[in-house]
Amino acid sequence: MLSLKDLKKLDRDDVLDLLGLETRRTTAESALPALGIFAAGVLVGVGVGMLLADKPGTELRGDLRQRIQGARTSWRRPSTARAVGTRSRARAPRCRRVRAPRPDSRQCVKCTEGLFPWKRGEGPSCLLGGQGGWPRMRGDAKSFASGADPVSAAKKRRTTGTKPPEATQPSRHDTPVDTPAVGAPSPLPVRNTDTPWASGPEGALGQLRALETLESTYDAWAELKREHAASVIQFREEQARLTQQGSFLLGAVRAAGMDSGSTAPGLQPQGAASDFLRDAEAKLARAREAVSQREAESEARYQAAFTEVRATLIDRVQRYLQRSHPHLTLLLRRVGAERSILHVARVQPDEAVLLCYLLTQRVPSRYGFLFDDSTEDLSLPPAPLYAEESVASDAVRPDAPGLLRVIDASTDVLPLKGFIPLRVPRPGGGEDFFRLLQRGAVMEVEIADGPDFRSILTREESERFAGHLLRLKLEERIGLDIEAG
Repeated sequence: MLSLKDLKKLDRDDVLDLLGLETRRTTAESALPALGIFAAGVLVGVGVGMLLADKPGTELRGDLRQRIQGARTSWRRPSTARAVGTRSRARAPRCRRVRAPRPDSRQCVKCTEGLFPWKRGEGPSCLLGGQGGWPRMRGDAKSFASGADPVSAAKKRRTTGTKPPEATQPSRHDTPVDTPAVGAPSPLPVRNTDTPWASGPEGALGQLRALETLESTYDAWAELKREHAASVIQFREEQARLTQQGSFLLGAVRAAGMDSGSTAPGLQPQGAASDFLRDAEAKLARAREAVSQREAESEARYQAAFTEVRATLIDRVQRYLQRSHPHLTLLLRRVGAERSILHVARVQPDEAVLLCYLLTQRVPSRYGFLFDDSTEDLSLPPAPLYAEESVASDAVRPDAPGLLRVIDASTDVLPLKGFIPLRVPRPGGGEDFFRLLQRGAVMEVEIADGPDFRSILTREESERFAGHLLRLKLEERIGLDIEAG
């Protein structure tokens, strides 16, 4: 039992405790202990971070202050970049070693982190940024490689009051700090690593030797053709320029009255005039001879490169045929009782090249020749020949006998376009000229009939064509499937 004295000492919490109740806590009473623990953790974390920081506290506070000021400036002026038509970029990280309003152009890649177009790890190592740092300016490469410390040089200039060497006028900013400055020096162009080979015949030959596929061989051949055409045009322009200079000089001499054949009074004695003309003509003759010699040397290099490309292509085609054979699927479509149309299923580009060499002992001049249905005149069908390999631009549409003459005149390359030729012998002697003409998903079999070709074959012609393919299959030169529609 509680005495009266004990009852006087009880407070509200004791009474509620006797009754099994307690006072409801306010939000402040619940949050204050948690906030105290959180504040203590923040103070401990800040202290540990300052102890483990990789730079002094003054530099750390300076970096934080500059980042806050830069973010505040970018937030206040967001529309200026859009007004001048520049694309907004993420603000570049500030260099940790040299303090400046913007990362200095003499800092290395390690300090500016991605502001220089060259990749890290290329070029001489930088003393400030560690290995693999190219200087921002070409003139600073020697100072970085020789061991000069630009940080010490900057401190020395600040103490002595001297100006930095090769000081240029600072760029004027009309945009926020996260966009390029007006008048700022443009960065060096990014190197093109897609085509690592050099230009000219050496570059095409390097591309030829890099890969062993048929497509890469034709790509190298096409590149060599483009380089050769550009070289021919360049030498022609140079010869024309020399001819124009000679003509201009002769006209100027005549206009001045120095030519002995001119009736106008001369400005110089005839002896001096003849000496002047003789020296000028001698210089032009030497220049023309030098250009002609360089042209001959260049043409010889290109012809040697063309010979190597063709020999390599034929060798690769022969090796391909030893390992694999083209596979054909012959489709028969009846047209009445005695006539039919023959189709051959479409083949891949490699198989088209192999099939052309197998049937003609010559390689096509282009890789995708069979699938090219382009035409320079929409009113005319696609030409069966390319204007190359001694075929003139006005002779790309010959008739059937003319097309056969072009094939017979070729030695190792055929400028075919859109078809594959095939000769099928007759039982009594002679042979018929067939072609596989590309038509969408199939190749249509056509036979030469006078100056034209026809696709509807007689029963005897269809059987002889199918028999010729079957003979090639039995000789294990091709694969063949025959389907009747």
